[in-house]
Amino acid sequence: MSFAPYHSAPEKLQSPVPFALAIPAGFAAGMTDGQVTTVDGFTARVQLSPPLFLSENSSAYLIQASIAYSQPNVGPAASVIPGFISGNNRISIDFNAGGRTDYFFPQGLYSVEDIETQLNLIASNAGWLVNPMAQLFAVTGIPSTQTVILTVNPAALTGGVFPAGGIVIDFLNPSVAAINNSIGPILGWPTLGAGAVLTIPGGGATAVAFSAPNTANFALTSAYALFASFVTDSYQNGLTGKLLSVFPLGSFQPNSVMTFMPSLKYPVPTASSVYSAIDFYFTDQSGNRLLLTNFQAPTQFSILIARTSPTGS
Repeated sequence: MSFAPYHSAPEKLQSPVPFALAIPAGFAAGMTDGQVTTVDGFTARVQLSPPLFLSENSSAYLIQASIAYSQPNVGPAASVIPGFISGNNRISIDFNAGGRTDYFFPQGLYSVEDIETQLNLIASNAGWLVNPMAQLFAVTGIPSTQTVILTVNPAALTGGVFPAGGIVIDFLNPSVAAINNSIGPILGWPTLGAGAVLTIPGGGATAVAFSAPNTANFALTSAYALFASFVTDSYQNGLTGKLLSVFPLGSFQPNSVMTFMPSLKYPVPTASSVYSAIDFYFTDQSGNRLLLTNFQAPTQFSILIARTSPTGS
């Protein structure tokens, strides 16, 4: 007598759960938008009503995301720029022997051209220029060496010459206010020693150029990583955590809104539980948390949560 092979009844799968979230632009600590609150400046907490039940063997799949490419590379300490605890938005200039003075770049995601613009705004606001539209500073990037050249042109000054007391530009730390917030490392200038000080004698009528001794480093961040409190068993740089997805920045334009639609299904395991709230936060490629207020356009993403079948489909 023969028997047909035994097959267990197929396991009932949890119905898929679509999950979408929008985080407003400039979402600062303590702000609330509907069911979403910024609990610490970095984390968006979503209150769920009714609570979300996730059964065992469920996974989360990113469907699409729109994220502002706007995390700054220059700013004060409050910008929380990775690697710059005290900030990195200051240059110090002694113009015409008037004394060393600190000048500050507004927080932003800067290119070489943006640095040039801000330097000339500093000169204009200080009253050094023959007219507000004159260009005292030129900043040129050299792609082959990843360095910059700073050119100072006296044609922008009264009489077309450098002031009698000369100009001294420095990237030294500390500042006049004893803060280590030099913009030097971004541009490729040291913050200590003779190479950090650029001196222009008075009276000259010819432009003077200075080549930065080190490589520039405008691209502090190469990817944004999204974490969610309901996922589990992800790895980032060898450590387990709650990584949901990574968004590379390389093919996108800074200060724009990036759109992602993964071409491959990328399931991330979820932790079985009942959730009345879920936390989301971003880090850079090295795990440094990113302030939500620095995303200068609304962030939106959608996820599908579904139980993985016994066949893995």
